[in-house]
Amino acid sequence: MGLIELELNRGIKISDLLSSGSTFSFDTGDINGYQEEEEEDNDFTFHPDAENFKITFNKPFNELRTLMSQESEYIWKKIYKEVSADTPKVDFNRHRVTYHRNFYMENEDYPFDSTYLNQKPGVICFDTEQYLPGLIDALSTMRKGEKAYFIISYKKMFKKEGCPPRILPESDILCDLYVMNLEEVGDEEAVQQLKEEKYSVKTFEEAKTLVEEGRLRAKDMVKQENYKKAITIYKQMLQVLSFCKTSSKDEEKEITIMNIQILTNLVTCYNIQEKPKEALMHIESIEKICDISENPKILFAKAKALRLNGDFKQAQDVIKTAYALRPTNKDILIELEKLAKAIGYYCNDKNDNKLKIGIKKRIENCQQKSRKGDLLHVSYTGTLTDGTVFDSSVGRKPLSFSLGSGQVITGWERGLLGMCVGEIRKLQIPPELGYGNQAMGKIPKNSVLIFEVELVKIEKKNEDEL
Repeated sequence: MGLIELELNRGIKISDLLSSGSTFSFDTGDINGYQEEEEEDNDFTFHPDAENFKITFNKPFNELRTLMSQESEYIWKKIYKEVSADTPKVDFNRHRVTYHRNFYMENEDYPFDSTYLNQKPGVICFDTEQYLPGLIDALSTMRKGEKAYFIISYKKMFKKEGCPPRILPESDILCDLYVMNLEEVGDEEAVQQLKEEKYSVKTFEEAKTLVEEGRLRAKDMVKQENYKKAITIYKQMLQVLSFCKTSSKDEEKEITIMNIQILTNLVTCYNIQEKPKEALMHIESIEKICDISENPKILFAKAKALRLNGDFKQAQDVIKTAYALRPTNKDILIELEKLAKAIGYYCNDKNDNKLKIGIKKRIENCQQKSRKGDLLHVSYTGTLTDGTVFDSSVGRKPLSFSLGSGQVITGWERGLLGMCVGEIRKLQIPPELGYGNQAMGKIPKNSVLIFEVELVKIEKKNEDEL
Protein backbone atom coordinates (compact mmCIF):
# COMPACT_ATOMS: atom_id res chain seq x y z
CA MET A 1 0.00 0.00 0.00
CA GLY A 2 1.49 3.37 -0.99
CA LEU A 3 2.16 6.02 1.63
CA ILE A 4 2.01 9.82 1.36
CA GLU A 5 4.59 11.90 3.24
CA LEU A 6 2.98 14.96 4.78
CA GLU A 7 4.61 18.13 6.11
CA LEU A 8 2.63 19.47 9.04
CA ASN A 9 3.76 23.06 8.63
CA ARG A 10 1.86 23.13 5.34
CA GLY A 11 -1.26 21.71 6.97
CA ILE A 12 -2.90 18.34 6.46
CA LYS A 13 -5.90 17.84 4.25
CA ILE A 14 -8.46 15.29 5.35
CA SER A 15 -8.55 14.05 1.75
CA ASP A 16 -4.88 13.07 2.18
CA LEU A 17 -5.64 11.21 5.37
CA LEU A 18 -8.43 9.33 3.66
CA SER A 19 -6.09 8.11 0.92
CA SER A 20 -4.04 4.93 1.01
CA GLY A 21 -2.11 5.91 4.13
CA SER A 22 0.25 8.56 5.42
CA THR A 23 3.60 9.02 7.09
CA PHE A 24 4.37 12.29 8.80
CA SER A 25 7.43 14.49 8.29
CA PHE A 26 7.49 17.50 10.65
CA ASP A 27 9.68 20.27 9.23
CA THR A 28 11.10 22.56 11.91
CA GLY A 29 12.82 24.94 9.54
CA ASP A 30 15.14 27.37 11.32
CA ILE A 31 13.15 29.76 13.49
CA ASN A 32 15.33 31.96 15.71
CA GLY A 33 17.88 29.13 15.78
CA TYR A 34 15.52 27.05 17.90
CA GLN A 35 14.87 23.38 17.38
CA GLU A 36 12.97 21.18 19.81
CA GLU A 37 14.75 18.12 21.14
CA GLU A 38 13.39 14.86 19.84
CA GLU A 39 11.63 12.81 22.46
CA GLU A 40 12.61 9.26 23.03
CA ASP A 41 10.76 6.78 20.79
CA ASN A 42 9.85 9.59 18.40
CA ASP A 43 11.42 9.30 14.95
CA PHE A 44 10.55 12.84 13.80
CA THR A 45 10.91 16.45 14.85
CA PHE A 46 7.77 18.54 15.06
CA HIS A 47 6.66 21.96 13.85
CA PRO A 48 7.93 24.55 16.40
CA ASP A 49 4.44 26.04 16.79
CA ALA A 50 2.99 22.62 17.62
CA GLU A 51 4.17 23.13 21.22
CA ASN A 52 1.46 25.81 21.52
CA PHE A 53 -1.20 23.16 20.90
CA LYS A 54 0.13 20.39 23.10
CA ILE A 55 -2.66 18.77 25.12
CA THR A 56 -2.08 19.38 28.84
CA PHE A 57 -4.77 17.00 30.09
CA ASN A 58 -3.79 13.84 28.25
CA LYS A 59 -6.21 11.29 29.67
CA PRO A 60 -8.03 8.29 28.22
CA PHE A 61 -11.12 9.35 26.27
CA ASN A 62 -13.43 7.36 28.56
CA GLU A 63 -12.20 9.45 31.48
CA LEU A 64 -12.54 12.72 29.51
CA ARG A 65 -16.11 11.88 28.56
CA THR A 66 -17.10 11.95 32.23
CA LEU A 67 -16.07 15.62 32.30
CA MET A 68 -18.09 16.49 29.19
CA SER A 69 -21.73 16.86 28.30
CA GLN A 70 -23.12 14.43 25.74
CA GLU A 71 -24.57 16.32 22.77
CA SER A 72 -25.68 13.25 20.84
CA GLU A 73 -25.08 9.53 20.58
CA TYR A 74 -21.69 10.20 18.99
CA ILE A 75 -20.50 13.58 20.35
CA TRP A 76 -19.31 14.81 23.76
CA LYS A 77 -18.52 18.48 24.40
CA LYS A 78 -16.67 20.68 26.93
CA ILE A 79 -16.75 24.46 26.43
CA TYR A 80 -13.62 26.27 27.56
CA LYS A 81 -14.50 29.73 26.25
CA GLU A 82 -18.14 30.65 26.72
CA VAL A 83 -20.08 33.41 24.98
CA SER A 84 -23.45 34.94 25.80
CA ALA A 85 -26.63 33.07 24.92
CA ASP A 86 -27.72 35.80 22.51
CA THR A 87 -24.57 35.34 20.36
CA PRO A 88 -25.45 33.91 16.92
CA LYS A 89 -25.33 30.13 16.68
CA VAL A 90 -23.87 28.27 13.72
CA ASP A 91 -26.48 27.61 11.03
CA PHE A 92 -25.03 26.08 7.88
CA ASN A 93 -28.23 26.96 5.99
CA ARG A 94 -27.52 30.68 6.29
CA HIS A 95 -23.93 31.21 7.47
CA ARG A 96 -20.44 31.15 6.07
CA VAL A 97 -18.56 29.64 9.00
CA THR A 98 -14.90 30.50 9.59
CA TYR A 99 -13.27 28.30 12.21
CA HIS A 100 -10.03 26.83 13.56
CA ARG A 101 -9.47 23.21 14.50
CA ASN A 102 -6.96 20.83 16.06
CA PHE A 103 -7.52 17.06 15.75
CA TYR A 104 -5.88 14.70 18.25
CA MET A 105 -5.62 10.93 18.54
CA GLU A 106 -6.18 9.29 21.93
CA ASN A 107 -3.06 9.26 24.14
CA GLU A 108 -1.19 11.68 21.83
CA ASP A 109 -0.08 15.17 22.85
CA TYR A 110 0.14 16.92 19.48
CA PRO A 111 -2.46 17.45 16.73
CA PHE A 112 -2.29 15.40 13.56
CA ASP A 113 -4.41 17.99 11.74
CA SER A 114 -4.34 21.72 12.51
CA THR A 115 -5.60 24.82 10.73
CA TYR A 116 -3.57 26.84 13.23
CA LEU A 117 -0.32 25.31 12.04
CA ASN A 118 -1.47 25.75 8.46
CA GLN A 119 -2.03 29.44 9.33
CA LYS A 120 -5.28 29.38 7.40
CA PRO A 121 -8.68 28.93 9.07
CA GLY A 122 -11.26 26.58 7.64
CA VAL A 123 -14.29 28.04 5.85
CA ILE A 124 -17.56 26.17 5.29
CA CYS A 125 -20.55 27.52 3.41
CA PHE A 126 -23.56 25.32 2.47
CA ASP A 127 -21.70 22.42 0.87
CA THR A 128 -21.32 20.45 4.10
CA GLU A 129 -21.41 16.99 2.49
CA GLN A 130 -17.72 17.16 1.57
CA TYR A 131 -16.72 17.47 5.26
CA LEU A 132 -16.53 14.92 8.04
CA PRO A 133 -20.06 14.56 9.48
CA GLY A 134 -18.74 14.73 13.04
CA LEU A 135 -17.04 18.08 12.37
CA ILE A 136 -20.27 19.55 10.96
CA ASP A 137 -22.35 18.20 13.86
CA ALA A 138 -19.89 19.57 16.43
CA LEU A 139 -19.69 23.03 14.84
CA SER A 140 -23.50 23.13 14.66
CA THR A 141 -23.62 23.14 18.49
CA MET A 142 -21.39 26.23 18.73
CA ARG A 143 -21.78 30.01 18.75
CA LYS A 144 -19.61 32.75 17.29
CA GLY A 145 -16.51 33.24 19.44
CA GLU A 146 -16.97 29.97 21.33
CA LYS A 147 -14.13 27.52 21.92
CA ALA A 148 -14.74 23.91 22.91
CA TYR A 149 -13.29 20.42 23.07
CA PHE A 150 -15.19 17.53 21.55
CA ILE A 151 -14.75 13.78 21.53
CA ILE A 152 -16.34 12.46 18.37
CA SER A 153 -17.02 8.81 17.64
CA TYR A 154 -15.17 7.12 14.81
CA LYS A 155 -18.60 6.48 13.27
CA LYS A 156 -18.84 10.23 12.51
CA MET A 157 -15.18 10.71 11.63
CA PHE A 158 -12.88 8.24 9.87
CA LYS A 159 -15.27 5.28 10.10
CA LYS A 160 -14.51 1.74 11.14
CA GLU A 161 -11.58 1.36 8.74
CA GLY A 162 -9.71 4.50 9.86
CA CYS A 163 -6.71 5.57 7.76
CA PRO A 164 -3.89 3.16 8.66
CA PRO A 165 -1.16 3.44 9.65
CA ARG A 166 -1.71 6.91 11.14
CA ILE A 167 -5.39 6.65 12.10
CA LEU A 168 -6.16 3.21 13.44
CA PRO A 169 -9.48 1.45 12.85
CA GLU A 170 -12.37 2.60 15.06
CA SER A 171 -10.41 5.64 16.36
CA ASP A 172 -12.43 8.29 18.16
CA ILE A 173 -11.04 11.83 17.71
CA LEU A 174 -10.51 14.67 20.18
CA CYS A 175 -11.33 17.96 18.43
CA ASP A 176 -10.42 21.45 19.63
CA LEU A 177 -12.73 23.86 17.75
CA TYR A 178 -13.03 27.67 17.67
CA VAL A 179 -15.76 29.49 15.71
CA MET A 180 -14.04 32.67 14.58
CA ASN A 181 -16.78 34.28 12.53
CA LEU A 182 -20.28 33.80 11.13
CA GLU A 183 -21.26 35.73 8.00
CA GLU A 184 -24.92 36.03 7.03
CA VAL A 185 -25.31 34.77 3.46
CA GLY A 186 -29.08 34.36 3.34
CA ASP A 187 -31.25 31.35 4.09
CA GLU A 188 -30.74 28.74 1.38
CA GLU A 189 -34.41 27.71 1.29
CA ALA A 190 -35.55 31.33 0.93
CA VAL A 191 -33.01 32.00 -1.83
CA GLN A 192 -34.27 28.94 -3.70
CA GLN A 193 -37.82 30.26 -3.35
CA LEU A 194 -36.72 33.49 -5.01
CA LYS A 195 -35.75 31.41 -8.02
CA GLU A 196 -38.69 29.03 -8.05
CA GLU A 197 -41.60 31.26 -7.00
CA LYS A 198 -40.73 34.65 -8.44
CA TYR A 199 -43.97 34.86 -10.43
CA SER A 200 -46.33 33.84 -7.61
CA VAL A 201 -48.27 36.47 -5.67
CA LYS A 202 -46.89 37.05 -2.19
CA THR A 203 -48.14 38.98 0.81
CA PHE A 204 -46.03 41.92 1.88
CA GLU A 205 -44.48 40.01 4.80
CA GLU A 206 -43.71 36.95 2.63
CA ALA A 207 -42.07 39.10 -0.04
CA LYS A 208 -40.14 41.13 2.52
CA THR A 209 -38.70 37.97 4.11
CA LEU A 210 -37.61 36.54 0.76
CA VAL A 211 -36.08 39.85 -0.32
CA GLU A 212 -34.15 40.21 2.93
CA GLU A 213 -32.65 36.73 2.58
CA GLY A 214 -31.90 37.42 -1.08
CA ARG A 215 -30.20 40.68 -0.14
CA LEU A 216 -27.86 38.84 2.22
CA ARG A 217 -27.00 36.27 -0.44
CA ALA A 218 -26.45 38.89 -3.15
CA LYS A 219 -24.27 40.93 -0.78
CA ASP A 220 -22.18 37.84 -0.14
CA MET A 221 -21.89 37.16 -3.87
CA VAL A 222 -20.57 40.70 -4.35
CA LYS A 223 -18.05 40.10 -1.58
CA GLN A 224 -16.96 36.93 -3.39
CA GLU A 225 -16.76 39.00 -6.64
CA ASN A 226 -19.43 36.80 -8.23
CA TYR A 227 -21.25 39.77 -9.75
CA LYS A 228 -23.13 37.71 -12.31
CA LYS A 229 -24.79 35.67 -9.58
CA ALA A 230 -25.49 38.80 -7.53
CA ILE A 231 -27.22 40.43 -10.50
CA THR A 232 -29.36 37.33 -11.02
CA ILE A 233 -30.50 37.40 -7.38
CA TYR A 234 -31.24 41.14 -7.46
CA LYS A 235 -33.41 40.66 -10.55
CA GLN A 236 -35.27 37.81 -8.86
CA MET A 237 -35.92 40.10 -5.88
CA LEU A 238 -37.41 42.74 -8.19
CA GLN A 239 -39.70 40.10 -9.69
CA VAL A 240 -40.93 39.05 -6.25
CA LEU A 241 -41.67 42.66 -5.32
CA SER A 242 -43.52 43.25 -8.59
CA PHE A 243 -45.98 40.48 -7.62
CA CYS A 244 -46.27 41.57 -3.99
CA LYS A 245 -49.78 42.31 -2.71
CA THR A 246 -49.81 45.29 -0.35
CA SER A 247 -52.60 46.25 2.04
CA SER A 248 -51.58 49.77 3.11
CA LYS A 249 -49.77 52.89 1.97
CA ASP A 250 -46.98 52.18 4.46
CA GLU A 251 -46.36 48.81 2.80
CA GLU A 252 -46.39 50.46 -0.65
CA LYS A 253 -43.83 53.00 0.58
CA GLU A 254 -41.58 50.25 1.94
CA ILE A 255 -41.83 48.33 -1.34
CA THR A 256 -40.71 51.48 -3.18
CA ILE A 257 -37.72 51.88 -0.86
CA MET A 258 -36.72 48.25 -1.38
CA ASN A 259 -36.99 48.64 -5.17
CA ILE A 260 -34.73 51.70 -5.08
CA GLN A 261 -32.14 49.87 -2.96
CA ILE A 262 -32.14 46.83 -5.23
CA LEU A 263 -31.91 48.91 -8.41
CA THR A 264 -29.02 50.90 -6.92
CA ASN A 265 -27.18 47.68 -6.10
CA LEU A 266 -27.77 46.46 -9.66
CA VAL A 267 -26.25 49.68 -11.00
CA THR A 268 -23.22 49.17 -8.76
CA CYS A 269 -22.73 45.61 -10.04
CA TYR A 270 -23.02 46.66 -13.68
CA ASN A 271 -20.55 49.50 -13.10
CA ILE A 272 -18.05 47.07 -11.58
CA GLN A 273 -18.49 44.86 -14.65
CA GLU A 274 -18.05 47.97 -16.84
CA LYS A 275 -21.47 47.57 -18.44
CA PRO A 276 -22.59 51.21 -18.41
CA LYS A 277 -25.57 50.81 -20.73
CA GLU A 278 -27.19 48.30 -18.37
CA ALA A 279 -26.32 50.53 -15.41
CA LEU A 280 -27.88 53.60 -17.03
CA MET A 281 -31.02 51.62 -17.88
CA HIS A 282 -31.54 50.85 -14.19
CA ILE A 283 -30.69 54.44 -13.22
CA GLU A 284 -33.54 55.47 -15.50
CA SER A 285 -35.84 53.06 -13.63
CA ILE A 286 -34.82 54.67 -10.32
CA GLU A 287 -35.47 58.16 -11.67
CA LYS A 288 -39.00 57.12 -12.62
CA ILE A 289 -39.89 56.37 -9.00
CA CYS A 290 -37.85 58.96 -7.05
CA ASP A 291 -35.87 62.20 -7.26
CA ILE A 292 -32.16 61.37 -7.08
CA SER A 293 -30.91 64.96 -6.94
CA GLU A 294 -30.37 64.74 -3.16
CA ASN A 295 -29.02 61.17 -3.10
CA PRO A 296 -25.20 61.24 -3.40
CA LYS A 297 -24.90 57.44 -3.63
CA ILE A 298 -27.15 57.18 -6.67
CA LEU A 299 -25.63 60.31 -8.22
CA PHE A 300 -22.17 58.78 -7.80
CA ALA A 301 -23.31 55.55 -9.48
CA LYS A 302 -24.87 57.49 -12.35
CA ALA A 303 -21.75 59.60 -12.87
CA LYS A 304 -19.59 56.49 -12.99
CA ALA A 305 -21.89 54.84 -15.54
CA LEU A 306 -21.87 57.97 -17.68
CA ARG A 307 -18.07 58.13 -17.57
CA LEU A 308 -17.77 54.48 -18.54
CA ASN A 309 -20.18 55.17 -21.38
CA GLY A 310 -18.03 58.07 -22.60
CA ASP A 311 -20.57 60.77 -21.73
CA PHE A 312 -17.99 62.89 -19.96
CA LYS A 313 -19.77 66.25 -19.92
CA GLN A 314 -22.93 64.85 -18.36
CA ALA A 315 -20.88 62.72 -15.96
CA GLN A 316 -19.06 65.86 -14.86
CA ASP A 317 -22.32 67.67 -14.09
CA VAL A 318 -23.67 64.72 -12.09
CA ILE A 319 -20.54 64.08 -10.03
CA LYS A 320 -20.29 67.79 -9.17
CA THR A 321 -23.81 67.56 -7.70
CA ALA A 322 -22.78 64.50 -5.68
CA TYR A 323 -19.64 66.31 -4.53
CA ALA A 324 -21.66 69.30 -3.32
CA LEU A 325 -23.70 66.93 -1.14
CA ARG A 326 -20.73 64.90 0.17
CA PRO A 327 -17.51 66.89 -0.41
CA THR A 328 -15.38 64.56 1.75
CA ASN A 329 -16.64 61.23 0.42
CA LYS A 330 -13.68 59.16 -0.73
CA ASP A 331 -15.50 57.39 -3.58
CA ILE A 332 -16.80 60.66 -5.00
CA LEU A 333 -13.33 62.23 -4.85
CA ILE A 334 -11.83 59.22 -6.65
CA GLU A 335 -14.53 59.40 -9.33
CA LEU A 336 -13.81 63.11 -9.83
CA GLU A 337 -10.15 62.24 -10.38
CA LYS A 338 -10.96 59.42 -12.82
CA LEU A 339 -13.29 61.67 -14.76
CA ALA A 340 -10.65 64.40 -14.97
CA LYS A 341 -8.19 61.86 -16.36
CA ALA A 342 -10.73 60.54 -18.85
CA ILE A 343 -11.48 64.03 -20.12
CA GLY A 344 -7.87 65.17 -20.23
CA TYR A 345 -6.14 61.98 -21.31
CA TYR A 346 -4.48 62.52 -24.69
CA CYS A 347 -6.41 65.82 -24.96
CA ASN A 348 -5.40 69.43 -25.21
CA ASP A 349 -2.44 68.65 -27.45
CA LYS A 350 -2.07 71.67 -29.74
CA ASN A 351 -0.89 69.39 -32.56
CA ASP A 352 -4.14 67.41 -32.52
CA ASN A 353 -6.30 70.26 -33.85
CA LYS A 354 -8.89 69.75 -31.11
CA LEU A 355 -8.93 65.97 -31.39
CA LYS A 356 -10.46 64.67 -28.15
CA ILE A 357 -9.80 61.22 -26.81
CA GLY A 358 -11.55 59.67 -23.83
CA ILE A 359 -10.62 56.35 -22.26
CA LYS A 360 -13.72 54.24 -21.60
CA LYS A 361 -11.80 51.15 -20.55
CA ARG A 362 -8.25 51.43 -19.28
CA ILE A 363 -5.96 48.38 -19.14
CA GLU A 364 -3.85 47.93 -16.03
CA ASN A 365 -0.33 46.53 -16.47
CA CYS A 366 -0.45 47.03 -20.25
CA GLN A 367 2.28 44.92 -21.85
CA GLN A 368 1.98 46.13 -25.44
CA LYS A 369 0.98 49.50 -26.95
CA SER A 370 0.22 50.39 -30.54
CA ARG A 371 2.89 52.19 -32.61
CA LYS A 372 3.23 53.36 -36.17
CA GLY A 373 3.72 50.44 -38.49
CA ASP A 374 1.71 48.00 -36.35
CA LEU A 375 -1.17 46.07 -37.89
CA LEU A 376 -4.19 46.84 -35.69
CA HIS A 377 -7.43 44.88 -35.48
CA VAL A 378 -10.23 47.03 -34.06
CA SER A 379 -13.94 46.89 -33.39
CA TYR A 380 -15.70 50.24 -33.71
CA THR A 381 -18.93 52.21 -33.99
CA GLY A 382 -19.07 55.64 -35.64
CA THR A 383 -21.79 58.19 -34.94
CA LEU A 384 -22.56 61.81 -35.70
CA THR A 385 -23.00 64.32 -32.89
CA ASP A 386 -26.79 63.79 -33.04
CA GLY A 387 -26.32 60.07 -32.35
CA THR A 388 -26.84 58.84 -35.91
CA VAL A 389 -24.80 55.67 -36.51
CA PHE A 390 -23.05 55.89 -39.88
CA ASP A 391 -20.81 52.82 -39.62
CA SER A 392 -20.10 49.92 -37.27
CA SER A 393 -18.09 46.73 -37.25
CA VAL A 394 -20.37 45.17 -34.62
CA GLY A 395 -21.52 41.82 -35.97
CA ARG A 396 -18.65 41.76 -38.46
CA LYS A 397 -15.00 40.85 -38.28
CA PRO A 398 -12.74 43.51 -36.71
CA LEU A 399 -11.28 46.06 -39.13
CA SER A 400 -7.57 45.59 -39.84
CA PHE A 401 -5.19 48.33 -40.97
CA SER A 402 -1.58 49.43 -40.66
CA LEU A 403 -1.24 52.38 -38.28
CA GLY A 404 0.54 55.38 -39.83
CA SER A 405 0.21 54.21 -43.43
CA GLY A 406 -2.65 56.52 -44.43
CA GLN A 407 -5.22 53.71 -44.68
CA VAL A 408 -7.57 55.47 -42.21
CA ILE A 409 -8.50 59.07 -41.43
CA THR A 410 -5.99 61.27 -39.59
CA GLY A 411 -8.13 61.32 -36.44
CA TRP A 412 -7.66 57.57 -36.16
CA GLU A 413 -3.95 57.73 -36.98
CA ARG A 414 -3.40 60.07 -34.05
CA GLY A 415 -6.14 58.87 -31.72
CA LEU A 416 -5.15 55.19 -31.70
CA LEU A 417 -1.44 55.65 -30.92
CA GLY A 418 -0.23 54.21 -27.64
CA MET A 419 -3.33 52.04 -27.23
CA CYS A 420 -3.38 48.73 -25.30
CA VAL A 421 -5.05 45.52 -26.40
CA GLY A 422 -8.51 45.46 -24.79
CA GLU A 423 -8.56 49.23 -24.30
CA ILE A 424 -11.64 51.14 -25.45
CA ARG A 425 -11.38 54.78 -26.53
CA LYS A 426 -13.94 57.35 -27.52
CA LEU A 427 -12.66 59.71 -30.23
CA GLN A 428 -14.21 63.06 -31.07
CA ILE A 429 -12.71 63.97 -34.43
CA PRO A 430 -13.05 67.45 -35.97
CA PRO A 431 -13.79 67.72 -39.74
CA GLU A 432 -10.21 68.62 -40.61
CA LEU A 433 -9.02 65.28 -39.16
CA GLY A 434 -11.96 63.36 -40.65
CA TYR A 435 -13.54 63.82 -44.08
CA GLY A 436 -13.37 67.64 -44.17
CA ASN A 437 -15.78 69.35 -46.55
CA GLN A 438 -16.55 66.11 -48.42
CA ALA A 439 -19.78 64.19 -47.81
CA MET A 440 -19.27 60.43 -47.34
CA GLY A 441 -22.47 58.34 -47.48
CA LYS A 442 -24.42 59.15 -44.31
CA ILE A 443 -21.76 61.64 -43.24
CA PRO A 444 -22.51 65.26 -44.25
CA LYS A 445 -19.62 67.51 -45.12
CA ASN A 446 -17.79 69.29 -42.28
CA SER A 447 -19.07 66.74 -39.74
CA VAL A 448 -17.61 66.11 -36.30
CA LEU A 449 -17.26 62.34 -35.97
CA ILE A 450 -17.62 60.29 -32.78
CA PHE A 451 -15.98 56.85 -32.71
CA GLU A 452 -15.95 54.22 -29.99
CA VAL A 453 -12.99 51.96 -30.76
CA GLU A 454 -11.80 48.78 -29.04
CA LEU A 455 -8.33 47.46 -29.88
CA VAL A 456 -8.75 43.70 -30.32
CA LYS A 457 -5.26 42.71 -31.44
CA ILE A 458 -1.84 44.14 -32.33
CA GLU A 459 0.51 42.54 -34.86
CA LYS A 460 3.93 44.11 -34.59
CA LYS A 461 5.65 45.13 -37.81
CA ASN A 462 9.00 43.97 -36.44
CA GLU A 463 8.85 41.67 -33.40
CA ASP A 464 12.59 42.22 -32.80
CA GLU A 465 11.80 45.79 -31.78
CA LEU A 466 9.73 44.65 -28.78
